[in-house]
Amino acid sequence: MREKMSQYRECEDCKSKADCLPIAGRWLCEPCEDVADMAATHQPKEETEMKVTAYVFKTNGVVTTMQVSGMREIQQVTGGYFEIVMNGPGWCLYGNESGRSDMLPMNEPARMFVAGKHNVPMGSIISLHGDMILVGTNDEGGNAELDEGVADNAERCQMYDPGEITITTFD
Repeated sequence: MREKMSQYRECEDCKSKADCLPIAGRWLCEPCEDVADMAATHQPKEETEMKVTAYVFKTNGVVTTMQVSGMREIQQVTGGYFEIVMNGPGWCLYGNESGRSDMLPMNEPARMFVAGKHNVPMGSIISLHGDMILVGTNDEGGNAELDEGVADNAERCQMYDPGEITITTFD
């Protein structure tokens, strides 16, 4: 049975009418509350002193690294609100929560990474849209360095070497 402070109203996540509880300043139904609880254990914490190396899967096929200390950098990469695309022991892949509905470009390196982690053909990963970021995590949900094996898998997802462009002009 739900606590007495619950109210029958619209859930702020799924928009269904249900018995909702105030969770972290939002009114959530029981299924959304469970999802919020699960996600909270894997959400990056606010900025910390420690910066860790993360891998960015770009929609142009390039995989780069950057230093991350918290949510701001993840939001910058994903372009706003983000969600967990996939996670495993010691790592989490984040992407734009509305990437598909906003019709962001397909992210082939991220699809390759997820297919590899599930040990399935890439064609079975339907779609992942927008730039994504792979961050190492610790048991408390904070940032940590990625395991070497996971980092190697991420590097192998680069579609091509961007190289350098040299432009020569003639007068």
